[in-house]
Amino acid sequence: MSEIKFSGLNVGLKATAVEKQRSVKVFGIGDGGLNYMRRLMEANLNNVEFIAASSDEQRLNHAEAGVKILIGEETLKGLGSQGQPAMGKEAAMVERKIITGALANAEMVVITTALGDDTGSGAAPVIAAIAHEMGVLVVAFVTTPFSSEGQKRAENALESIVKLKDYVDVLFEFKNDTLLSQFSEDIGMNEAIAMVDRYFSDAICCFLNLFQGNVIRVTVGDFPTLIDGYYDGSISIGHGSGDNMAVEAVNMALPDRVFKIDRSKSDNILINLTTGPAATINTVSEVCSLIQQNVNNTFFVQYSHTLCSDMNDQIKLTIVFLCPCSRNGG
Repeated sequence: MSEIKFSGLNVGLKATAVEKQRSVKVFGIGDGGLNYMRRLMEANLNNVEFIAASSDEQRLNHAEAGVKILIGEETLKGLGSQGQPAMGKEAAMVERKIITGALANAEMVVITTALGDDTGSGAAPVIAAIAHEMGVLVVAFVTTPFSSEGQKRAENALESIVKLKDYVDVLFEFKNDTLLSQFSEDIGMNEAIAMVDRYFSDAICCFLNLFQGNVIRVTVGDFPTLIDGYYDGSISIGHGSGDNMAVEAVNMALPDRVFKIDRSKSDNILINLTTGPAATINTVSEVCSLIQQNVNNTFFVQYSHTLCSDMNDQIKLTIVFLCPCSRNGG
């Protein structure tokens, strides 16, 4: 049986001054990133700052974020990047000083965008590079286009991913096509995109919830002790209810249906368990035991636990796998 080591911060303990200063900033870039960020803001996450960046002034004006950055204001006149990632890149580089200021005091930045378009594909690697140079932990959540969106958008996305890997610590790459098998054949394109938005935003929210636990939580400061170099990431979510809630949640959460990384190479797992008052310590132990029985390697596990009165006899389980990889994809 695999050896699993658990770590976490008991929220009942008095937080240190250093921990109180830790800051997580979500950086939504381009149309897709702004959509994902809007859904995240609806989750009412604590101690998370939201930053919106776009080269489209009209789109940015409608964004909900504490900080808004119109990139390329002088060169693009707020009219967007005209379908050219190079313009998105240049726009972000011009606003380097403003972006640096927005990232001040961040311990971790979560970059989110839809790759394949102009602003997101071009600007995301620039913003990741700035954060990396500042010594900030950089986590990126990106989607790649449906095959039906054309070869050019796919090439834009791939080029951007290659550049992102030079600067991010963890990359969660969500391939839109992996959800096609879960769609009915007659689903419209707009509905498919909306479903991707919901699923992807929920995955980001579940990742951020690792740091939101009100019983036990993972701290932002734990991350640098877990990772060394570049990591591919995978997130799975499971739900359970009733007497068999632990088994149901684990069975749903263990398969990697979307991110499709080689989990056998993972050396770290992060778990968030959200339970209602009906869940007991035996439920928690059963969840952890079932996960242990179904992994093949020796993992170090960070555990976060949130108690939610609205859950009743239900639980929600999030499992994050971190897989060390070379930045060139090997």
